[in-house]
Amino acid sequence: MKRTEINRLFAGIDPGRISLLPVLDQFHEGVIITDTHGVILYMNDTQVRIDDLRINDALGRTVTELYRVDEGTSPTMTCLKTGKAIENLACYYRTHLGKVVNSVHNIYPLRAGGRFIGAIC
Repeated sequence: MKRTEINRLFAGIDPGRISLLPVLDQFHEGVIITDTHGVILYMNDTQVRIDDLRINDALGRTVTELYRVDEGTSPTMTCLKTGKAIENLACYYRTHLGKVVNSVHNIYPLRAGGRFIGAIC
């Protein structure tokens, strides 16, 4: 949706002042937000449960460290490197407890004020 459409739909409301994190906490899908270096800044409760983690074990760690992938195999790191979205990528991985997770990843670059600030998966 283009910014002009958003402004028309939310007349009188600055969309930049709407807090999305409480909404993401309600998603039934896992959500991870990283900075431009792949450091995990946010992970919703669903993703914490899927990955058998404690939130404090994830925040501040890099995607490559937490998921034991390298920059060439991590879709999040690919998005961060290219600045391009990755959509509907079928993936599987093992949690640190050995559970196999099958998922579909959608990773989008995040921008603020025209500046690239990270990614959301």
